[in-house]
Amino acid sequence: MLEYKESSGQGTPGIFVQNAKIVSVNDLSGTVHPRINKTFDLYILLTLDVNRTFTPTFELFGNLRRDADGKAVEWGDAFKIGRLFMNCGIKLVLDDNDRIPADMLEALKGHSFSWLKYIAGPKKNDPSKPLWVSWDITGKADEFEPLKHAFAARVKQGKIKKFTPNFSAETTPSFDPASFAAPEDPF
Repeated sequence: MLEYKESSGQGTPGIFVQNAKIVSVNDLSGTVHPRINKTFDLYILLTLDVNRTFTPTFELFGNLRRDADGKAVEWGDAFKIGRLFMNCGIKLVLDDNDRIPADMLEALKGHSFSWLKYIAGPKKNDPSKPLWVSWDITGKADEFEPLKHAFAARVKQGKIKKFTPNFSAETTPSFDPASFAAPEDPF
């Protein structure tokens, strides 16, 4: 039986939303990020199945908020990792060393979540093509609209500065977050 499911950000210029299934998880917490040259409390690299001939990777990282004694007291910007686990139906509890337990990382394998990519301007090596980047906030599998609306809210707040909808090598159009106001009819 064939069931219709929305699989992209159709009708929303400059974004693409799809389900992604986690194939493997690599815990890089406490190591130096190669591009940012900074160490993060929590850092995971996921290999994904997106029903294509390639397997993309997706990285999430962040630091916990700590008190004056260095004790973790809140999730800080590492909340994105906790949210991924939540969106996969897994309650994340860090160990006594503020690390993700190996069994919890293993439990992520096979789970799916909504993954949003957006155009962030031109590719450096080919300015005629758009540079697609992953947003570090995830959603529950098959729940694309809430993720699109959350993205629009962040754009409107000025938290996503490089978003370039309707990319063209000649122009950088403006973006109206109100265009996300209601789910669109795919027909």
